[in-house]
Amino acid sequence: MRQALGSRAVTETWTVSLVRIGNQWSVTLDGPEPRFRNLSFATEQDRLGAAIREAVGAPPAAKAAAGSAGTPVASPGAEARVPHVCERCQQPFVVAYESRPDETRVLAAVACPHCWEINHLEIGEWAAAGRDYRAEKA
Repeated sequence: MRQALGSRAVTETWTVSLVRIGNQWSVTLDGPEPRFRNLSFATEQDRLGAAIREAVGAPPAAKAAAGSAGTPVASPGAEARVPHVCERCQQPFVVAYESRPDETRVLAAVACPHCWEINHLEIGEWAAAGRDYRAEKA
């Protein structure tokens, strides 16, 4: 991570979540600027460092081969925040995800951040399909 973030890793505070899903990595970054708040994307193992550098605008460590595989890093959209009350513990929480223009909403399984009970609620189709959302205590 320090290599991918470059000098930003030393001078700024970052929270990084890396989750391996099959042969890909799901990456969520929280950085010091609003444009880096909950920036999420998926990429293949061999593009992990390059994808993080692209996402934060860090200079590339080495020139990447043209046409290398991986999911392109998209500009983050508006963050949607869906309030919900857990069906089991009755505690409030919020589900946050990057919304896309004119997307349909679909049911997604979301674990309550208080008790870990699985709740089902509607979120944007893109976030649900990629499981690119998070639950926060309200």
